[in-house]
Amino acid sequence: MTIFKDGNQGFSYIEIIIVICLTAIILTVLLPDFGKTIGRYNLNTSARELVSDIRSIEQDAIKHEAEFKIQFIGADKYVLIYFLDNKYFTKKMVKLTPTVKYNANLTSNNINNNYNSLYFQANGRPSGGIGGHICLQDRGTGKCLYIIIDTIGRVRIGEAPP
Repeated sequence: MTIFKDGNQGFSYIEIIIVICLTAIILTVLLPDFGKTIGRYNLNTSARELVSDIRSIEQDAIKHEAEFKIQFIGADKYVLIYFLDNKYFTKKMVKLTPTVKYNANLTSNNINNNYNSLYFQANGRPSGGIGGHICLQDRGTGKCLYIIIDTIGRVRIGEAPP
């Protein structure tokens, strides 16, 4: 602090700049990396949306007594399709957030890997009576969430592969 000739006290520009620089350094060390936080949020949101869509088509399959499927397109889109009165209908198309991708290597006996599709019977269960899982991955952190579908059609989200 500087005392001027007229008796007033104050801080010089150098002292103020030093304090601002030290404050900036402390804040950069203490504040979390928001990129990771946003990536985790987008991954969780995408996983919950996919689980909701799977549960929805299971219920629609029972309601309409028709076969439904989820067809995965590329690494960031999927379509909900149903077969009713000898015609295919698209119920919904979903594009994942840019920071999230799904693993196209779907592992299950009820998944037609030629078309990356997951089928559900008219009773709401996965076709073939065998469950499977889908991996959603955050492109930034590499963290995965697994959408796990068991043999009777229950769907859950897990952090560990089944």
